Amino acid sequence: MRQTVAALAAALAAAAITTAPAVRADGPDDEQNFLNALKAAPCAMGGCGRSTAAELLDRGYRACAVMDEYPKNGLWVYYKFFDDPYAGAPEEGDFRYLGTVAAYLCQRHKQLFPQQYGG
Repeated sequence: MRQTVAALAAALAAAAITTAPAVRADGPDDEQNFLNALKAAPCAMGGCGRSTAAELLDRGYRACAVMDEYPKNGLWVYYKFFDDPYAGAPEEGDFRYLGTVAAYLCQRHKQLFPQQYGG
């Protein structure tokens, strides 16, 4: 019985590892291009070196996940991602950041931010 339970647990763990989705950019060089774009951007977009590359990419992929959740409305993406439904008018830098994310990490959503396209 113990061997059966152990074998089942091992099989479930292996299945979980092999079926976990890989998070990556839509294009082969897009992560590095995204980081380069942030370095060239104003500090409000994260280009002032306060965060590591991994932190910047993690934040970018979190924005992509929100775009996946709200693929038809950039304003909803803004309010959900920046977690402030009572904010006044969105700031241009925030939209430029989301446009840069869409341009490099999740190009499938760049139509959400056509005026703020960062690429």
